[in-house]
This record gives sequence, C-alpha cells and structure tokens, in this order.
Amino acid sequence: MTYKMLRRLDKNRAGRLKKRLLLLLIFIPLFLLGASFFVFAAAQDNFAEQSVNYWNENRDSLIADYSNGHSGSDIAGVIYFDETVCVPFYFNLVNVEESASLYGSVLPGQSGRSIIMGHNDKEFAYLARLEAGDKIAVDSCEGMHEYVVISTRVVVPSEIPKEATDGSVLTLVSQYPFRAVSLASRRYVVEAIPVN
Repeated sequence: MTYKMLRRLDKNRAGRLKKRLLLLLIFIPLFLLGASFFVFAAAQDNFAEQSVNYWNENRDSLIADYSNGHSGSDIAGVIYFDETVCVPFYFNLVNVEESASLYGSVLPGQSGRSIIMGHNDKEFAYLARLEAGDKIAVDSCEGMHEYVVISTRVVVPSEIPKEATDGSVLTLVSQYPFRAVSLASRRYVVEAIPVN
C-alpha cells in the first residue's frame, strides 16, 4: 500500500469514528433522561402506595382525629376505581403530581360537591376508562361511600363544575388529554352520585 492509500484509509476511519462519537454524544443524554423519568415515576408510585398503606393501617385513628376537629395527617382518604387501582387524596396537597388533592372543604360523603383533582399521567389517567354506570368507592374521613358515575366530559378549566349542590356529588378532575407530554389546556371531568 502506498502512503496516499493509507492516509485515505485513516481519513475514512476517522470520519466513521467521528460519526459514532457524535451518535454516542446524542444518545447517551437521551438515555439518561429516559432512565431518570422512569426512576421519578417509580418514586411517585411508591409515594402513592405508601400513602394507601398508611391510610389502611391508621384509618380508624385518622377518622377519629378528623371527627375531633384536628387531623394529624394531610391524607383525606383513598379512591378505589376497581380492585387494582386505588388513589390516595389529600387535604390541601400543593403538588398534585404526587397524588390527588381535595379542592375545597367538602369530603366525599358530606352534603355538597366534593371535588378531587389529580394528575393526568398517573392514577387519574384511569378516569378515561370510566363510563356512566361505573362504580367508584371512596374511603375518607367521613367513612366508606360508593358512587355511580353519571357523566364524563372534556371542558376548559373555567367550566369545571364548582357550584354548590343540595345532595352529595363527587367530581373528579384531571388534565386532558391523558398522558400528554405538553401542557394540557383542557380538563376531563367525571361526576358521580351516591349509590343509595
């Protein structure tokens, strides 16, 4: 081989090596970003699971504390969508990405509209599966109550039903579309009334 041929081979190898390094520099950060997303999602799932376990283990004392006018915990109860999906909800939770939060002061089981808001890429993504006639159980500081879904709809945030009601109404709200990567400008609303 001549010197020119060796030099051309080295240039080709160098070009291929540069391309491979460039691809690595692009894909490694993307991989790390994706891995961190799954770690964060697993931590959120663990938070919800711990909260449900805490509620189940301390239910009676939490209800007694609430009945006496003071709550030693921010957890307000647990929503059971079916046998496998349960979501804790809290009094005044600032970050609804961690779980769901009671909006206002009416608990499920009390007279009036109980509004619970949750994040669209976690457990509240389950709202998309609910249809009129489906049942939801809510165990809160007011006891266990069963509701039947009467409507589901997509609205803009200003149209979320907040008006007072005579009877007990459960209103569940999440961003829409579900599992959206960008900001969700609409809301998915599920309304339910007590079974009895």
